[in-house]
Amino acid sequence: MLKRLLIAVFVLGLVTALCGTAIADIGKGALNPVQKIDPTNPRLDQLQKAGPTQPATKKPASALQAVPGDLTVPAPPLDYFCDVESYYGGMVYFWTIPDAYGDDLFNTRFSSMAGYDCTLKVGHVAMYITPTVGTPGLKIYLWDDDGFGFPGNKLDSVEYTGAEVATIFADAVAGGFNVVWMSADFSASEYVFSDGAEYHIGWTTVDDGSGTATLACLSDDGEGPFAGEERSSENWAGAWGSMLNDWGFDYSFVIQVERCCSEIPFSDCSWVSSYQNISYFWKAPHPTWGDVAYSQKFTVAAEDTLVQVDVAVYDPGDGSFGNDNIFMTIYGDDGAGLPDPANMIDQVMVAAG
Repeated sequence: MLKRLLIAVFVLGLVTALCGTAIADIGKGALNPVQKIDPTNPRLDQLQKAGPTQPATKKPASALQAVPGDLTVPAPPLDYFCDVESYYGGMVYFWTIPDAYGDDLFNTRFSSMAGYDCTLKVGHVAMYITPTVGTPGLKIYLWDDDGFGFPGNKLDSVEYTGAEVATIFADAVAGGFNVVWMSADFSASEYVFSDGAEYHIGWTTVDDGSGTATLACLSDDGEGPFAGEERSSENWAGAWGSMLNDWGFDYSFVIQVERCCSEIPFSDCSWVSSYQNISYFWKAPHPTWGDVAYSQKFTVAAEDTLVQVDVAVYDPGDGSFGNDNIFMTIYGDDGAGLPDPANMIDQVMVAAG
């Protein structure tokens, strides 16, 4: 009762004070924004980007090759009549394989549907027939994602011999088409990508021995419906670079996939994470500052049972990656949003190797 009375008196006093002063006469002090990041902190200068290094040089727009206005394209074959996914907006440019820079490996990144298990069936790649030189074969690849939006592990591939490509192209030209869909059927392997997981479909030539054999693929104008997502990339000078990085526009290759998706029957279990993408890596101990441990704060909406914790460990590939035990520790919160060393709930050691 005493506490409530004191609050009431304070509020009454505040109202009384304001009654004798016009609102317009009350001066507004300068706002002091909360500064969550100190831009002068020397540690910011030492952040190390994770993931592959993309080429620093941009390719000139003069190297773009536009397709003619009379491009004739057959309807893409549909074998399973499930869900068809693509990321291009039209067919505007063609890209020879290899191109003027020697690049001969291109791909597009696909995402499975959130909340669904999606089984990949077929990848359909649009090839422009007119620029073909010699009798090259074609190999279509399937990769998983490396976590940075580029191809990771090769999962599968389908190869057409030069003779097979020549026959398919000749039949298309006889039918009045200068574009053909080359299909890679992965259905027998039952590759399932779940809940937004990403994978890549890409292609390259198989040289006919002449050293000059060339194929050509197609892309949109770089301003399609998915521009900015960096869906397509190329292997330039031995490194993967997004089309946006290499060319300045986010060209998307003309490729479709057929996939059959079914809704995931989620239980009451779920994953909780706070990151949006992968950008930097942090060494422990830090080579300059000596930091030996890092933590992430998690907040739950109700009573939860923690079952599993996954931590991504990165190898920069420069020989500095060690082979040490990793200690994964659960702490209670100290009330200020930091781990409480006095309240260590559990610890698991992941042994070296």
